[in-house]
Amino acid sequence: MRRFLVDALPDEGERVALAPGPAHHLLQVVRVKRGGRVELFDGSGRTALATLVAVEGDIAILELEETPHLARPTHPLHLLVGMPKSGAMDTALRAATEAGATDLYPVRTSRSTVQGDRGERWRRIVESAAQQCGRGDLPTVHPLRSLEETIAALPPDLDRRIALPGAAYLPPAVGPAAVLIGPEGGLTEGEVEVALTSGFQPQGLGRWTLRTETAAGVAVAMVVPRS
Repeated sequence: MRRFLVDALPDEGERVALAPGPAHHLLQVVRVKRGGRVELFDGSGRTALATLVAVEGDIAILELEETPHLARPTHPLHLLVGMPKSGAMDTALRAATEAGATDLYPVRTSRSTVQGDRGERWRRIVESAAQQCGRGDLPTVHPLRSLEETIAALPPDLDRRIALPGAAYLPPAVGPAAVLIGPEGGLTEGEVEVALTSGFQPQGLGRWTLRTETAAGVAVAMVVPRS
């Protein structure tokens, strides 16, 4: 079923308007007709089925069929990604969103291929991934910072993990967590030491060497709490 982001969801039986951009996609690209059903989500975690009931100029009017319900991760999961090449970063953010990350941190590291902060592009990618995978919330994309600055910006009391080749498997977190993955070429010994002294513990991701974009999804899926 097609999904569309709205600013806020009303109660069951009430109506909400799609802005011209999403309405154009609904009416002219997807070609939903009056009476057609779609799913709406508000970016904060709520989602609901709705029916297209009217078109007013370039605005689509939809009526909620049900009380909005929650569709979001149960606990925060912060993913720190050592900046890879641009296309790989896009894929990493998409995979992490689909796997359940709630906060995404691009990190400038010694071996990063830094293209600069592309926050607006990254937020569009995250929105598209959330729309596709069924989440009702949108992960937060934080500014590009150094590793030290990023670690300092993390909330306290997180189960902190760093993905390292050859490290032992750890069970999923039982509450809020953070996981750090490196760029192509990995993290330097100094960067690993910075993480370890900041409370990160080694986390194995498997037997094989993973690309950064693959590691992003795998790391989140292995660490994210199951309940």
